[in-house]
Amino acid sequence: MRNDSLFTESSWWLLGGALAVLAGVSSAPAQVGSSMTPGPAANRCLSFTTPAFDQPLAFKITVRSSSLFPETEGSMKWLSPMRNAKRTLQCDPFFEIWDSQSEIRVAGPDIVPGTTYEVGCLTEGHVLIDAIQISTPRWGDITGPRTPTGWSPPDGVASILDIAAVVDSFRGRPDALPQERADLYPADPDQVISIYDLLASVEAFRGLRYPFQPGETCTPPLEGTFDFFEKYTSPIPWYTIFIGPNAWYFDGKTYVVFQGNGDSFDSYILAFDHGTMQWSSTSLIGEGANDHGVPAILVDTVLNPGQIHVFYGSHHYFYHPQKYARSVLPGDTTEFEVMPPTSFASTYPQPMQFADGEICLFFRESWGSSVGQDGIWGFISSSDAGDNWTSFTGLLDNIENEPEHVFSWYGRFFKAPDESIHFAGVAHQEAGLPPDQSWKNVYYMYSEDRGVTWKNERGEWLDLPLSEETADQIRIAQTQSSYPPSVDFDEASNPYLLNVEKDEDGLFALTLRRHNGGQWTTTRLPLDGVRDKEQTGRLFVHDHNNIDVFASGHDGLVQLQTTDGGASWMPVRVIASSHQGHPSPVGVQRCEGAASDFFLIFRKGQELYLWGESGFAQRTFGTTSNGN
Repeated sequence: MRNDSLFTESSWWLLGGALAVLAGVSSAPAQVGSSMTPGPAANRCLSFTTPAFDQPLAFKITVRSSSLFPETEGSMKWLSPMRNAKRTLQCDPFFEIWDSQSEIRVAGPDIVPGTTYEVGCLTEGHVLIDAIQISTPRWGDITGPRTPTGWSPPDGVASILDIAAVVDSFRGRPDALPQERADLYPADPDQVISIYDLLASVEAFRGLRYPFQPGETCTPPLEGTFDFFEKYTSPIPWYTIFIGPNAWYFDGKTYVVFQGNGDSFDSYILAFDHGTMQWSSTSLIGEGANDHGVPAILVDTVLNPGQIHVFYGSHHYFYHPQKYARSVLPGDTTEFEVMPPTSFASTYPQPMQFADGEICLFFRESWGSSVGQDGIWGFISSSDAGDNWTSFTGLLDNIENEPEHVFSWYGRFFKAPDESIHFAGVAHQEAGLPPDQSWKNVYYMYSEDRGVTWKNERGEWLDLPLSEETADQIRIAQTQSSYPPSVDFDEASNPYLLNVEKDEDGLFALTLRRHNGGQWTTTRLPLDGVRDKEQTGRLFVHDHNNIDVFASGHDGLVQLQTTDGGASWMPVRVIASSHQGHPSPVGVQRCEGAASDFFLIFRKGQELYLWGESGFAQRTFGTTSNGN
């Protein structure tokens, strides 16, 4: 279909002169790199080579910057299967085992001039690898001056040389530019160099604006008021079991960090004002690499009250360091100072702060393990609000040499009211075990001197780091299909542990363990519909008699309550239903230091909610709202 905005009387006059004067000018074919590197710059096409990889990959293309369409920055799509002899972009990932070093060309309405795209490979295991950036030149700029070896790369201007290069391609000269560099027309390039491409080149030379619009986004903008405060977060919520806090209440506001903006792995922050009942706009903290890099937050309440600390974007590898950023102003979510990484090969950050202002950051370090390649759990600390950090102290040593042998600790560290530190976790032993038995047992230990020394439940001193051989020293239960427990404390700092486990008959149950200073008491909670370890939920111990549990069962996310220390339980309410066709609420988290009006974070699908005694902290989206 003809786009009349491309054609004017002067176009035909200038085109005729160009054909007459430049008919003898030609170009040489472009060269493509031998690894996953950008191909030659093109207005309407991205080209790159595939990496050597023996697993299915999907290619994710994200707009990083655009001079023509800045509103598209941050949007992302996926490479499509081959359709009509070309690849375009689509909203869903397409996985395929690609030939090593094969050339990929992608064109379509989404590929526009003057834009920088990031191309990343995603495995079916949700790990991004080998991201590169590709920039398209300004509209109509397809080449630079002719050289002895052929046409040079674009030179930053749309000139008569660009028209000449299109003429060469139009005439079919064997040494002309490749078709993808000269193909400018229509909105979805047709892989044919025609008179319309020549006219488009002429119009660009005359300084007329790029005549097309990019394709529609995958996530259309929201309009209205909703119970959720983010609709399109990253799709994997359960890493919050190993990472946190993800929300923090301070001075009348709840600050929330998350991976999101569609399928992006970048980290974002926003704040809810409990006084005005309004959400701030969402701000980008920094870029992520994969879905394990969920951010954790700490709000300083001692040294620089209100300063926000965020740890994000890491998982194992040197090129995924433990990123760290601090808010420039207390309580401000709009501007962050990027600090040096706290480590270069780690994952699962868990920060906490003590009464004197010291910050401890617990995580799993991928270097330093004495027995395996998957790291060691431990911590570093800072007494000057994150300017400097101590050296790493290792506590729990992993073995992960798949498929031969696996013993990996997974857990969380918690601070009790008396400022003792408590670890509760499980062991992952995948090799040689069926999936429903690979997450097993419950382990517990504590420290009364900020991690210098540790004891088991019986008060016995432990030799650190613990390993598979010494794990039984801190095992308090033999379980199957268990994730790390949710932990809380009573007024005497006695620990309470909540987790899902499977009994000998293969039935799942939500289980509460409480320690009275001498032994553990175990109670199975009356919650129907528990079928998976991800339904652990969250525990709130108000005192040794009054306890609330928030967890997902048959009806959805429900609140259970006891006022007699766990002897009897009663259902209080269904907070979010999970009837047929609707996802179950998962990733249930408590806001650190939370007020009673809004204190619970959870997800349904990719939607993120904040809830409390006042109901949902609703958010209004639209041009006149406080939303995006």
